[in-house]
Amino acid sequence: MKGKWFLLILAALVVVALLASCGGVSPRVKPAYWHNIGEIIAKNADNEAKEIANANYGNKRTIFLWYDYDATPTGYSAREGWLTGSLTGVQDKDVYLNNVFKGNYSDPSNIQGIISAIGSDLKDSPASSNLTMYLRSEDGVFWSLVIGVGTETKQAGGTYVFVVFNPDPVFPNVPLYKVEDVQVEANWKNININPWKNKLPAAHKGYALFEISLSESVYKIVDALVLNPRWYW
Repeated sequence: MKGKWFLLILAALVVVALLASCGGVSPRVKPAYWHNIGEIIAKNADNEAKEIANANYGNKRTIFLWYDYDATPTGYSAREGWLTGSLTGVQDKDVYLNNVFKGNYSDPSNIQGIISAIGSDLKDSPASSNLTMYLRSEDGVFWSLVIGVGTETKQAGGTYVFVVFNPDPVFPNVPLYKVEDVQVEANWKNININPWKNKLPAAHKGYALFEISLSESVYKIVDALVLNPRWYW
């Protein structure tokens, strides 16, 4: 009897393998989710940055991206040019929410004010997003990043920002992530995603895709998706 069950299980595994090889198994997908985008520009991800990122912002989904001001990531200068609201230009320990300046914590006494300013301006997740971003795999090993706007997608009205970040948080259980690469394009189709197509490492990076547009006379992030494969493991 045991031998019979073993043969049945073996046969089932063979069928699954054949289906997979013939494309009969549906591709796996890791989708992105809408988020508020916090951005911290600082020479160090210190305890003050941790306090801001880890504050209680209720149920409004928020992620914080850290740009190392001493060793800026690839493409940072283009991103800095779109940050808005600071009267002194971008400086060490600046904090932005959805592209708008919320304060500078060089003086730690400013932290609570920054947290309050962030909390009062957080947006609820929209019913739907005009952006598309997900990881897709046929075999669960090699993944391709897919991005799109509206009904168009790309596998390979506003300004689009694409960020690649380390998927492991700077501090355990704190939604603060170090940016490794950033691209800013008026036409989203010019965003280069080739390094994250059909690659094993594609599933070992975090991604953010957001749109900046003029809203209430200020350039703000009006739509944003974040994808961190770690959230699925």
